[in-house]
Amino acid sequence: MRLVVLTPTETVLATSARSVTAEGLEGGFGVRPRHIGYVAALLPGLLSFVDDEGTETFVATGDGVLVKVGDEVRVACAAAVVCGSLGAARETLHARLRSRDDRELRARRALDRLEAELVRRTVELEAGHGR
Repeated sequence: MRLVVLTPTETVLATSARSVTAEGLEGGFGVRPRHIGYVAALLPGLLSFVDDEGTETFVATGDGVLVKVGDEVRVACAAAVVCGSLGAARETLHARLRSRDDRELRARRALDRLEAELVRRTVELEAGHGR
């Protein structure tokens, strides 16, 4: 069957696969070429597939949707990175989480600075009107 992984900005993967496994809202599941049509909401995590040579490959995905129709499986998600092996997938996920944490920390610091500036200016305005 054909596996296509899409994000809003690119086609991350388009390949042939013997099977695909993923984590949905109802738990883990797998699809194979003769599987009936299927739709599942995906949780952020790992999707794996086995190619025609029998090699298992992992793809780190964000929230998304998997749709199997006929001989094609399409995955549309917010973000996706082909990781290769399970070890590489673990490293990729940890790096993304650290990066997200760093961005969140910078955003919180910027918000704190903005709030402090707002308080400072409010105090200045009140002091100026009270004279």
